[in-house]
Amino acid sequence: MKEKQARRIVRERSGDVCEVQLPGCQGRAREWHHRRNRSQGGPWAPSNGLHLCHPCHRWITEHPAESYDEGWMVPSWDDWEVIPVKTWHGYVLLGDDGELTNHGQERPGRRHVEGCPWWHGGRCDCGGLDVNAAVGMR
Repeated sequence: MKEKQARRIVRERSGDVCEVQLPGCQGRAREWHHRRNRSQGGPWAPSNGLHLCHPCHRWITEHPAESYDEGWMVPSWDDWEVIPVKTWHGYVLLGDDGELTNHGQERPGRRHVEGCPWWHGGRCDCGGLDVNAAVGMR
């Protein structure tokens, strides 16, 4: 998908309202945020983008651990299309058509993914999202 089309879909989805709304939010969305960074192969796709105000965008960028936990950021090895993201609607899957699939208010289950190469003495640096449990496939 081309950048201009992805931006239009995300802007229509948000209605120009910040999709995350963290404390200090300015309300009006003016910035695009790639959940998986462009430098890591993240495409211009509505499922990979959030429409944010500047303070929320800055907070997400400066707090990667929390941002991975909430789906605002997605590691390079993971699939942003199946990872729910916390928005002011609750946890949702973002569709490339601009639609949201609701996952409720509770954070989807996270655990260390068996065999993860980032497992280091009791903690996993990847965030350990159990994708099957998160999307109700188990």
